[in-house]
This record gives sequence, structure tokens and C-alpha cells, in this order.
Amino acid sequence: MTAGTYTAKYRDGSGVVQKVTTGCRTLDAAKAVLLDLETRADKVRSGKWTAAEDAVLNHRATPIEQHVDAYIAHLRGKRGKGARVAVSKRHVLNVKHSLDCVIGGCGFEHLRDLNREAVDGWVTGQQQKEAVPAARTHNAHLAAVTAFGNWCVQTRRLIVNPFDRLIKLDEKADRRRERRALTEEELHRLLRVAIVRPLAEYGRESEKLPPEKQSGRRTSTSTGPRPKHAKCSPISRT
Repeated sequence: MTAGTYTAKYRDGSGVVQKVTTGCRTLDAAKAVLLDLETRADKVRSGKWTAAEDAVLNHRATPIEQHVDAYIAHLRGKRGKGARVAVSKRHVLNVKHSLDCVIGGCGFEHLRDLNREAVDGWVTGQQQKEAVPAARTHNAHLAAVTAFGNWCVQTRRLIVNPFDRLIKLDEKADRRRERRALTEEELHRLLRVAIVRPLAEYGRESEKLPPEKQSGRRTSTSTGPRPKHAKCSPISRT
């Protein structure tokens, strides 16, 4: 079966023979693409361009959504701190949400559009809203785009990371809940629950939750009806 488009065969700047699809259905258009590829290879061989600069050009017309999808696929297959521990699905979803917020908010369409000034301006605009997101949320977004930029450099999609060393917000200055000591009544209820809870859970089987439902230290849940125990007398105050 004959392909619908022409394929170009050339020797790249490193001297390696490459075969790439031109995406062209006419011979003249395919020859123009081949000429561009050969010109780029000559610039690498002559030292005008580096191999990394040449590789970046292969991604110049790709919509940024495709790069984000490739990065998310990379995270899904990545291992965490343990050799057998995969990155959690919750983390992957949070990263995808952060990237969508920043990229959509800044109007980035291609990798060449990425710049830190736009991100800084987006953060400033978010802080001026009536319902200001927490500093911790902003910092999570900034960490996500920084990691995405690093991955683009590692995969030779960018020469440098435009988001390197983004200035994060001060989370200590944005406390949503002030810490305080427990009141006498709150301490009384806490102690009572600490005594009653083991009796209420006695006899119930524990079932491990699937990975997608695990959150923090919550990795299992109790199943079956709660057994009927004798009522516990409340803690007496002294």
C-alpha cells in the first residue's frame, strides 16, 4: 500500500541517516521540507547551531497541549522514591490541573510562547482577585510549571527552562487557620473518643483501599457492621 505523504531521507548534523515524514502530498512541497532539513544539518556540522538547538526546531509547530499530554504520560509511568512505587494518581491529576491553570491563564499556545514574565503577571493578577487563592496553591502551580520546563529541556524540546528559579510566595504570611490550644471541652471530647474508638472498631475487618482511593495515611478501611458493645461511661471531670 502506497503512503499518502512523502518521506524524507537525509543525514543529520551528527552524520546519522534519518527518515522522517514530510506530511506533504506533493513532490515539490516534500522537496522543500527536505531542503530545510538538509540546511539545518549543514548549520550543525558547520558549528552555527548546536545539536540541541536543531532538535528544538522539531517541536516548534506542535501545540503545547500535546507536550503537556506527553509530560503527564511520563509522570504516570515514573517511579517515586521507592523503586516499585509509582507516582500517585492524585499527584498526576494535581500537576495536570496546575499546568492547565497556568498555561491557560497565560495564553501559551506553543513552547516558544513560554516566558516567566507572563507567569509572574498571572500570579499578580490572581492575588488581586476578591477570592485570593492560598500561597500554597500558587506555589504548587509554580512548582508544576518549573518541573514541566525541566522535562522539556531533558527531552530536547527547549534549550533552557524559562521557569527556572521562579520566586515563590511566602506561605507563612498566608495562614488560613491560626493555631491555638484546645479548650477544656475539646480536650474532654478528644480523650473520650480515644477510649471509645478502639471498642467501637473491635471485631471489624480491615480492607485495603485501591491505589486511586488512598490518600495520605488512609490506605485501608473497616468493613462490616459495627459490633454492639456495652456503653462506656463518660470521662469524669476532675
